[in-house]
Amino acid sequence: MDILIEIMLPVFGVVLFGAGARWLKWIDDAGIDAVGRFVFTFAVPCLLVRTVGTADLPAHPPYGLFASFYLGAVVLFAAGMLVGRFVFGRPPMGQTLSGMGFSFGNTAMVGLPIMLAAYGDAGALPFFMILSIHGLIYFTATTILLESQHQAGGRDGLRALPKAVAHSLITNPIIIGLAIGLFVNLSGIGLPGPIDQICRVMQGAVPPCALFVLGASVVRYGIRGRVAQAAVVSVAKLVIFPALVYVLAFHVFTLPRDWAEIATITAGLPLGLMAFVFSQKYGTGQAITATAVSMSTVASLFTLWGLLVLVRG
Repeated sequence: MDILIEIMLPVFGVVLFGAGARWLKWIDDAGIDAVGRFVFTFAVPCLLVRTVGTADLPAHPPYGLFASFYLGAVVLFAAGMLVGRFVFGRPPMGQTLSGMGFSFGNTAMVGLPIMLAAYGDAGALPFFMILSIHGLIYFTATTILLESQHQAGGRDGLRALPKAVAHSLITNPIIIGLAIGLFVNLSGIGLPGPIDQICRVMQGAVPPCALFVLGASVVRYGIRGRVAQAAVVSVAKLVIFPALVYVLAFHVFTLPRDWAEIATITAGLPLGLMAFVFSQKYGTGQAITATAVSMSTVASLFTLWGLLVLVRG
């Protein structure tokens, strides 16, 4: 429990800094938007170049591990979109963000330190395998869905959709960062020292800037009338997703126990900040997403402790 508190309290503390700055009017809406654009356009791509470029990608994909986690992720993503449409009555882009909210976890800021503390460098290998394609799958799928929905509502209509989506993907900073990272990794060329250091510095800006904008946006957009929706998202992410992965990992694909434990705990991580970054980028669902990220992060202090006790006996 002490480990979780040491991880979670600094995270939530930066969120409170952002909330306080906006509440005291030390930063205005234009400033919030500018920091958000910096995170999405520059800092996150640098993080992806370095993370994906140096990831230890497995020579032989662990299909059982991937199926246990990502089959559950697909089910929860689809469920989130359906709930967003038929229960919350959200527009198409909001439905996509609901799907992401049901299934996308904070692997870097919360998952990584927990896994290293609980399993050590070698024992956490299954987590790194999941992480190696986590961003690629989520960011690509979410970008395609959001761009498709965004363009479908424009005046050019569906006829211009394929070209518009292709252009958006090619010029999307996140996709560019992922593509460069994969090229660096698969080609074996590695990142030159100065570029690696630049990416390292930029990478360090992602957590504080994103968390600060998150806190400021909670105050900016408010949470009245959105708490119930954020609570549903949090329950799905923290309880339903790990329960499904638990069944798949332990009883369907019968993974080795440590691997099944790690897959289950990874599924139970709180909603990741990139869900909020996407909502900020596309100008939809910021209040719900910001509230869900904050709510799930606080609640995960207790749910992650419970998961660790459950799976580790």
